Amino acid sequence: MSAAGLGGLTIRPPARASLPAALIPGGLAVIAGLVLLTLPWPGNLLILAGAACGVAALISPATAIGLLVLSVPVQAYGEAQIGAVHLTLTKTLVVSVGIGWAFGALTRRRPLRGSWLAAPFALYVLVVAVSVVGAERVPAWSTEFYRWVSPLLIYLVAVDELRHPRAVQPALVGTAVGLLCVATFGLVQVWLHLGPPSFSVGGVTRAFGTFGQPNPFAGYLEVTVPLLVAVVGAWLVAGSAGLARRMIPAWLAALAAVAAVPGLVALILTQSRGGWIGAMVGLGAVVWLLGGRIRWAGVGAVAAVALVLVLTPLGGRVVHRLGGEAIGGGTETEVTVANFAVRERLAHWGAGIAMVRDAPWFGVGAGNFNRAYRDATPEWRFRVPRGHAHNAYIHAAAQTGLVGLVAYLAFVGAVGLRLRTLLRRAGDGAGRFLVVGAIGVSAAFATHNLFDYLHVHSLPIQLSVVWALAEIGGGVSFPASADGATATGVKPA
Repeated sequence: MSAAGLGGLTIRPPARASLPAALIPGGLAVIAGLVLLTLPWPGNLLILAGAACGVAALISPATAIGLLVLSVPVQAYGEAQIGAVHLTLTKTLVVSVGIGWAFGALTRRRPLRGSWLAAPFALYVLVVAVSVVGAERVPAWSTEFYRWVSPLLIYLVAVDELRHPRAVQPALVGTAVGLLCVATFGLVQVWLHLGPPSFSVGGVTRAFGTFGQPNPFAGYLEVTVPLLVAVVGAWLVAGSAGLARRMIPAWLAALAAVAAVPGLVALILTQSRGGWIGAMVGLGAVVWLLGGRIRWAGVGAVAAVALVLVLTPLGGRVVHRLGGEAIGGGTETEVTVANFAVRERLAHWGAGIAMVRDAPWFGVGAGNFNRAYRDATPEWRFRVPRGHAHNAYIHAAAQTGLVGLVAYLAFVGAVGLRLRTLLRRAGDGAGRFLVVGAIGVSAAFATHNLFDYLHVHSLPIQLSVVWALAEIGGGVSFPASADGATATGVKPA
């Protein structure tokens, strides 16, 4: 059969596959099905989902990334133990997306796209890896190592694969749908008092969603709500040119708004003090950077909230929740229901600092905070460890030493520098809202990390995708062609 020409482009029909070659995919599918049947439920379902996402990563990488971020808030309902391996839906999709990306990178014959932020990111991952030398419990180390290497992998994948401005849509859809579902579930928990008695504060149950605890739930809301608020705000203030609307259709802006509203309410109802403070910083950054009517509306909203807090009893409850009698006093201060959580957090801070004194350079080993806690805590009343130091910076120093703390702070600083560069590059362009959203998310995350350790529950996976979206936002251009038409593209990094 002869080749066909179209505008100088030669199109040749694919060669007909031989019978043996055509039987190979079918045979592999049969073998895979038989293997899945031998695995326990729901492990076989997770592997099947991972395989499907791997295929999606080959066909439409943006769709696979959207499915990945959608899995983060629902992973607790897709867990399985296969031998010594603990699988979740998100872990399975991380592996499949990574394999699909690697295979695609080898077969597409195009240069990889990256960002220099990957270097400080990889440096701290390397420090976490090396800390195995001082780790007494290697399985605990491997869990912590996965928490760091997986978001690095997803960051590399997302930066390389999300090359077109409209490639951001699946990730935003996955974020909005996941947020809408888990926020609605959190509101139902509060309404029906579904949490344990310990989650009740002033007769109101704290929302915890699918994350088991209110604080990590607040962390998830902080890495999603500011981004969607930026989407909605940019769509509203796009101006006559409507640049943001070329990337975000009306239905997606509406979906973002519908998800962000219950997300904000759920964030308040977590009653997480660190979450409240982080959200105020992150959302404040988003509102301020969006500018225009959004900035003035934000100032008005802050004034209205302040007035309500001053003139109603709600203000006293908020002040009491943020601190009140809980803060202050020495180690002999009487522990009460009101100050228990804060006193416990202070005890974990002290234990983390003691670990740094005992192992100043390389720490006690990633994931080994619990092992060292009982010997390190200065508070005899809080002998049960919570898995981390309740402060990401102290935790980094405790598990990887001063070397790790420097690397972690360098990474956090590099994120700030990169986002500032992308914001300048974006100017008033179509993708500015993605950078603004990433700044809000990062500010909220870094602030909340002063009171908790949020590198858990796959939250960094969502964070890595947000940073990759910012790379697109800082390079979007809509140049006009000679005939007045508009094209879309991303400037080289």
